[in-house]
Amino acid sequence: MLALLTLLALTLGLVTGQQGSRYRPYYKDLMPGRYCEGRPDVQRLNCCPSRIDDCSAPIKDTLCYCDQFCDRGASGDCCPDYWSFCLGEVAPEPTAQGCKYKGRTILPGTDVVENCNTCKCVALSTTLAELMCDTNKCLVQPDLLDDINSQPYYGFTASNYSQFWGKKLSTGLQRLLGTRYPNDLITQMFPVTKIFDPLLLPRTFDAREKREWAGRIGPVRDQGWCGASWAISTADVAADRLAIQVNGGKHADLSVQNILDCGRSREDGCQGGNLDRAWNYLRRRGVAEEQCYPYISGRTQTKDQCKMPRRSRRPVSLTCSNGTSILLTRKDKIGMQPPYRIASKEEDIKHELFYSGPVQAIMQVHEDFFVYRSGIYKPTGLRPSSRTAYHSVRILGWGEESDARGQPAKYWIVANSWGEQWGERGLFRIARGENVADIESFIVGAWAKTNKGSRRRSRYRGSRRQRREHLNGLKKDKKE
Repeated sequence: MLALLTLLALTLGLVTGQQGSRYRPYYKDLMPGRYCEGRPDVQRLNCCPSRIDDCSAPIKDTLCYCDQFCDRGASGDCCPDYWSFCLGEVAPEPTAQGCKYKGRTILPGTDVVENCNTCKCVALSTTLAELMCDTNKCLVQPDLLDDINSQPYYGFTASNYSQFWGKKLSTGLQRLLGTRYPNDLITQMFPVTKIFDPLLLPRTFDAREKREWAGRIGPVRDQGWCGASWAISTADVAADRLAIQVNGGKHADLSVQNILDCGRSREDGCQGGNLDRAWNYLRRRGVAEEQCYPYISGRTQTKDQCKMPRRSRRPVSLTCSNGTSILLTRKDKIGMQPPYRIASKEEDIKHELFYSGPVQAIMQVHEDFFVYRSGIYKPTGLRPSSRTAYHSVRILGWGEESDARGQPAKYWIVANSWGEQWGERGLFRIARGENVADIESFIVGAWAKTNKGSRRRSRYRGSRRQRREHLNGLKKDKKE
């Protein structure tokens, strides 16, 4: 008997006070009045036990109830005076029931993350809750991936990169790119004009595979979440050309961090910069090698304090990755001659690549470029109103293959700076000869120099010899 009474007490507790405090009874906030109290067959603190459908009172155009079953949670339909008259307690505050999200209920005040957006279940009233989500455009968009991969005529495949998932498109445009388009004075630079026979150039070419340049082309870098492509592409093109033109074929990565930390403009760095500033710094100041001034902005997303102040004439002590310490003087820094612009014609770019080494290019990045996996890239136009920004990259060669329709498709081989896990081991191919994404609109190269000796006489003899041989070769090609 005691067990039965205990079970009944627990049941009544669950049916009334406990569940009533968690869920909103249906009629709690409607038409206060004497409903249960007005029934002749019920007494105060002693209303109908269990479920008695006749224990009710009219309210509006329906009924409210005075039996214990009315206080059963989300479906509660108790009369407004049920708690005060039948139970002698204050009616529980009504609460919204929650929001539906992918087949489950999210309680009010709870957040859920959907890609790069946060959704919050917000109680709009005592009876209604709604899931409110941010509307940021994400760097990886599953519907865009499906659209690209479902149509082979786009020419390339797309992939979801885990390091990009959950990031906003605006973050990618700022932190994965970082090159500002050159001003009018720079873009009006007169390009170098060359006379040659295009038929003498090979059908395909990759600077990494040229026998004379074996081991002289640098690897793909990862700029991390720092908009430093303006400095990375400059340092990498300069390092490749230094290895090709001087240094006895030895390749040495140039310090990107040196350019970021010590550049003149406060705005440069992970916030983006200009190619002319990077080239001018190489020409006028020179930089250390990467192993002695390593790149850290990809992790910190900020510039660091310059270890080689512009006005200091004292040697700078640097600790290199191999454990050695060096004293670096101004004449020991690695520099380049002023950059020059190459004509935006396909054959001129190929000629410069084949004879002088990798070149630097600026391209306009659309949101479908971030998810590129393989193939020959062209903007799909699937998001015509999307935001774009500029990026600088290193062109290494060219090639040709058949597209999905069996037609010849020409492409450039380009090194990106998002690590080898992106694209085709850090590279991508982009349509050639069509100025796709403006990649052929502004092409830059430079000749190597050293700071040994006086500033005016600081060129390697090797670079002059190579240029003389190059010019003789052009004359010979013209005669033939």
